Amino acid sequence: MFKEMMDLFEESIIITNKNLHILYANQSYLTLFDMTFEELKGKHLHEIFPDTSDESRVTSQAMKAKENMNFRKVHMEWRGRKMVLRVQTKIHYDEQNEIEFVMTQIEDVTDDVKKQEEREATIKEMTVNIIPMTKEVGILPLQSINTEDQKDIIIDHTLEQCRDLNIQYLAIDLSSLHAIDEQLAYIIEQLLSTLKLLGVEVFLSGIHPKIVPSIHSRYTYLSKYSTHQTLHQAINELLRNTNVAVDHTPGRTRNLFQPSYK
Repeated sequence: MFKEMMDLFEESIIITNKNLHILYANQSYLTLFDMTFEELKGKHLHEIFPDTSDESRVTSQAMKAKENMNFRKVHMEWRGRKMVLRVQTKIHYDEQNEIEFVMTQIEDVTDDVKKQEEREATIKEMTVNIIPMTKEVGILPLQSINTEDQKDIIIDHTLEQCRDLNIQYLAIDLSSLHAIDEQLAYIIEQLLSTLKLLGVEVFLSGIHPKIVPSIHSRYTYLSKYSTHQTLHQAINELLRNTNVAVDHTPGRTRNLFQPSYK
């Protein structure tokens, strides 16, 4: 009855005694690791998985600590396949409060983790993608930020790319932002101040006319940076600063927040 019930579980289940000798494994576990119970019965868990790192030996850790454990991502390799497993343990005690056995539940989340990593990579690509113009000059077309994931990665990934590409001058194009809220303003402010600490000189371009009044009244920190109406003008300014020969197209704009006098 017990075996039939355990075999109904979608999660892979293995039961070992207090010495980590295998007492039982359900069908899902046998399928996951492509083994038969005859190969497992009575053997020590470490004998079956001799190459597993100590940090991935969740059942062993639970027995040593004498407490239940729950790991969301356990990386291991089995027969040439790299796997990511969600593992939790449940220790059972006898009437004398001695460990009788430990039940370990395993869920294969390899595909889910892979999809999540692909989503994160896509979000990074969509949110932060610095385009190098020269060895020191780069362009960051800042896209609309619609998800919490994008907000979390924008600063870290921008700094990472600037370091990797050795960017000293960065043109940040804001033309895709038609509105700005407090959270986005805070993220941009943190990004600009952090870039400054890294020694990256920032030029802004493409600020939408609709948000200029709010920037002037509420986000005055942007007035500290050189601003240009178009990305083309900002690029020309960047290349001038790095002494790269360019076609000096007329029409460079003043800082949008500097008052004009006639």
